[in-house]
Amino acid sequence: MKALSWMRARPKALASTAGVTVGLVALTTMAFTYEGFPTTKVDLNDGGVWITKTSSLMVGHFNHESTVLDGGLRTTGEDYDILQDATNVLVVDQGGSTVTAVDPARVSLGDSAGIPTAAKVALGNKSAAILDERSGALWVVPVRGIASFEIEAADPVAELGENADVTVAHDGTVFALSSVRGEVVTVPVDNEGEALEPSAASLGDVDASGQSTITAVGRTPVVLDAAAGVVMTPGGFRTEIPDADGAVLQQASADADAVA
Repeated sequence: MKALSWMRARPKALASTAGVTVGLVALTTMAFTYEGFPTTKVDLNDGGVWITKTSSLMVGHFNHESTVLDGGLRTTGEDYDILQDATNVLVVDQGGSTVTAVDPARVSLGDSAGIPTAAKVALGNKSAAILDERSGALWVVPVRGIASFEIEAADPVAELGENADVTVAHDGTVFALSSVRGEVVTVPVDNEGEALEPSAASLGDVDASGQSTITAVGRTPVVLDAAAGVVMTPGGFRTEIPDADGAVLQQASADADAVA
């Protein structure tokens, strides 16, 4: 990425996609019908957003055109969040160590799949990446196959070691950071989100003692080594960042010539 640059160094912490769950709309007037039946027909291409109200264990579909909540369902745990990419929606229950796909047409939850107790789940297009943050084991699962995923029976696509991180690009390609090996593992996927053969590319020196992070700008993986104050990509791009302590990379985005 020839002109990749650090943008908007202040403020350091940038709002993530998950921030919409608390800031998009006031939830004091949330109204849901019983156990997941839509109040109106949900248009799968309406550009709506799925939001949460954790105090009531609720997930709702917010239609931005009509500015109403037109459907909702209940979850079973209190420590959960929503991941969404267009019509692909996942509920990640950290307390229950599960991930569950939402059926937008029926406004209902599918069967849950177990995930590690210290797991990071990332979503892009039709692919979900599940990273065991303790061991560094990485699985890539198509969203349509979440309900049948059994982690005990599935071999990881990569073993990344401690202090690993993962992101999923908009086209579903998974990029994972192995801090201990100083490399980025790329897991391409097919049209259904199934993992294909992974490959690895060197980053050079990465501080393996801290929590370096990774994001994607289009098809380019970008790594922030906050301890060293460096943003880098495979292939040799490196730039120093002043006052990087506490900085946070943006969420995966479309192709651009800058990263925030």
